[in-house]
Amino acid sequence: MRKNKQELIEIIRRKLGPDAGPEKILDLLEELGVMDPVSYRNAVAYEAYLVGLTNTTMSTKEVQFTISAQYDMSRGCLRHIIDRVAKH
Repeated sequence: MRKNKQELIEIIRRKLGPDAGPEKILDLLEELGVMDPVSYRNAVAYEAYLVGLTNTTMSTKEVQFTISAQYDMSRGCLRHIIDRVAKH
């Protein structure tokens, strides 16, 4: 492994810390310029959708409405993101 790559991995480890959840990883990717703002918003909305499904008594449809309003996107757009992630 090249030295620069090792240094980058070490910087990422230090920035993330031992308790790196998905949101912290997404924040770092955006900060590093690896992820554009639209992809970042979509990824965070998807993560919020998953958290909403597991941490609430709301229906799937209610969670979709809540998350789409929170991230200023249509429910159809959120469903498209969910479908696209599910295919990969």
